[in-house]
Amino acid sequence: MQTYGKAATTIFALTMLSACGGGGGGTAAPSAPVVTTSFETWRTDLAGKTIQVNGEGQQVAYTWANKITSVSATTDTSASGVFVFDANSTLTGLYLNSGGTTTGFTTGQIAALAADADFVVAENFSSRAIVSNPKSLAWDYQSFGVWETGLDSDRGSYGAVSLGAPTAGTAIPGSGTATFTGKVVGSYVSTGGIGHTVLADLDVLADWSDQSLALTTSNTRTSIDGTAFSLASGLDMSSQTLTYSAGTNAFTGTLTTSNGQLSGDTNGKFYGPGAEELGGTFFLRGSGVETYSGAYGARITTP
Repeated sequence: MQTYGKAATTIFALTMLSACGGGGGGTAAPSAPVVTTSFETWRTDLAGKTIQVNGEGQQVAYTWANKITSVSATTDTSASGVFVFDANSTLTGLYLNSGGTTTGFTTGQIAALAADADFVVAENFSSRAIVSNPKSLAWDYQSFGVWETGLDSDRGSYGAVSLGAPTAGTAIPGSGTATFTGKVVGSYVSTGGIGHTVLADLDVLADWSDQSLALTTSNTRTSIDGTAFSLASGLDMSSQTLTYSAGTNAFTGTLTTSNGQLSGDTNGKFYGPGAEELGGTFFLRGSGVETYSGAYGARITTP
């Protein structure tokens, strides 16, 4: 789904979920290599390792005819990511699986996102993804991002994943509060069927005593070319109370945009041995094909 058309050739001219046209065919995603290391944290030595990170996601199917013409019901899925690093700890392979849909990217198809180096962007002939950069110091215990397929066809899928080392339910604090800060990466499809990459800032207040979270986003920006971003304050989000059960690591709730036009569910978890981080996915709907989907990650800044 790329509004700039199939003639674009540079990976830096991306737009996540912007529309793609025409044709069919393409090639299957490459198979992920054999995993060599279990994921615990990105702060270990990554050189020469192939690491699988498991988690959850949300996705939809879409159809395309010079714009997005239909979007299916949302499906919650299991998800995983395989990250391949060379001897210099450079990310040279990325393989995402969400509900059986696989996207794979190899050397030369992955680069830092020009608008925010905390993310990497990957693209091949038929698929695209933007995920948090494992080498960023923003997150130690997770990765999250958005993806799409069907760049070479008139139909495909798009969605979001949240992956990481989940906190044991019994290790989540039982009293006090904490503030988490982080970022959001998302995909917005307008009522006219045109897609945009979305970046935003995230703040979450956790009340450990009553197992509740209050989530807000700000500084939301959108882009149709993946490089020039404009403020889109109408897509700032806030939550009703997100909740989880004591001793259980899974929070849920509802998010609504500030313009009141989109709302939907979010699902998330705490990550790290002591709930040092949190992350999740969301899928909001408006009128017709209008959707705002994405993923987020944050870490404790005020315990």
